[in-house]
Amino acid sequence: MAAARQAFETGDNDRAASLIDEALALWKGPALAEFRYDDFARTDAERLDDERVTAIELRLDIALADGRHAETSPQLTQLTREHPLREGLWAKRVLALYRSGRQTEALRVLQDARDSRAEVGLEPGTDLRELEQQIFDRDSSLDPEATRARAISHYLPAPPDRLVGREADVEKVSELVEAGRLVTLIGPGGAG
Repeated sequence: MAAARQAFETGDNDRAASLIDEALALWKGPALAEFRYDDFARTDAERLDDERVTAIELRLDIALADGRHAETSPQLTQLTREHPLREGLWAKRVLALYRSGRQTEALRVLQDARDSRAEVGLEPGTDLRELEQQIFDRDSSLDPEATRARAISHYLPAPPDRLVGREADVEKVSELVEAGRLVTLIGPGGAG
């Protein structure tokens, strides 16, 4: 899972999807099915099932990042029925609908999320409330093109910070670079 998440975060969606698909293909039914109601196995069974849903969520993140919004909607509908308290699934479902041009339905699903949480005495979390406001505002950051551009620019190196209080050192290194082709600086990473 960690390798898949890292691949996704670095923009290698194909590798991330492949790793998750391999892992999910190994899954055969509920974890520890024959023991899941025994005290010694209940916690581990729930943890393993949760990890499986987390992997599915990451797979859906990849599909959404690749622009497959309409394709993910049916699976997200089923998953929100099975896991009504997982806000991440509701947010993905709303986003998939919105990006498929189904804004009214996206808002209706947000109301369904609110209702399912109210049944257990919970309010929607910050992410769902912000997503709802972004939809009302027709926020351009929700557009698939804006998301793809942000994902690409996210992996560009940050501009270098300015050196503070090292003017003499910078001047000396500059002189050495002008005098010869190769200058080696030694020190712990981040010190210079």
